[in-house]
Amino acid sequence: MKKPLTMFTPIAIILSIGINACGSTPTGQAPPLTQATPAPTIPATVADPQPQATSIPTERPTQPAPANTPVSEAAPTTTDNTLTETPPVAEAIFPTTTTECSNPESSTTSEQETVRVYFSCDRELQAVERPITDTADIPLRIQTAFQEYIKGPTTTEQANGLYSGFTDHSPGMIDTVTLSDTDHLVVNFTDELRQVPNISTSNGFRETMELFDAMTFQFPEIQTVEYQIEGSCESFWEHMQSFCQIVERS
Repeated sequence: MKKPLTMFTPIAIILSIGINACGSTPTGQAPPLTQATPAPTIPATVADPQPQATSIPTERPTQPAPANTPVSEAAPTTTDNTLTETPPVAEAIFPTTTTECSNPESSTTSEQETVRVYFSCDRELQAVERPITDTADIPLRIQTAFQEYIKGPTTTEQANGLYSGFTDHSPGMIDTVTLSDTDHLVVNFTDELRQVPNISTSNGFRETMELFDAMTFQFPEIQTVEYQIEGSCESFWEHMQSFCQIVERS
């Protein structure tokens, strides 16, 4: 059998609804944990990369000079007028000449025996005649030719452009001239030959050897020649910046 509803029942229901509406926690129960709302994540601001500035050269416009404005002149360059001493150039043993080369008339008579002596004229060989006493001795005649060359040309011959590169030296530079049975000639110089300037240069060597050979091979009896200094073929050719050699008739 159902119990009759009492008048308090509606009132209890209303109170219960009011309490729940106000968020009241029923007696004896722990309030529910409130979950914290996470803070919104703010993305980090990344700075935009700055573009590299490109340096563009700019030309400053040239301002024209105002009228009647004097233009400054460049300072004059100071030059040193001190003369520098130039070392002398080595003179060739047979220098060139402005005199026209000519072969003067020989002062010897037709009855005299002569030997040819060669001088230079504009780097060409010119032969002149010199008288000799002993016509039979070929080595003596050749030695006389060398001695006359070292003495140098006469005044008349010089006026005609003839020149000797050995005139400042003694004729005694020719020590001995000997001829063997086999037509081999030996011309031996003293050590004074080393004092002749420019004789061992390329031009001096060529011109000197042409002159020496012209005076020795003027005699058909000579087939070979050996040049020496103080009795040494090696010393002669070493001074000429070469090696010992026997010169043959060409």
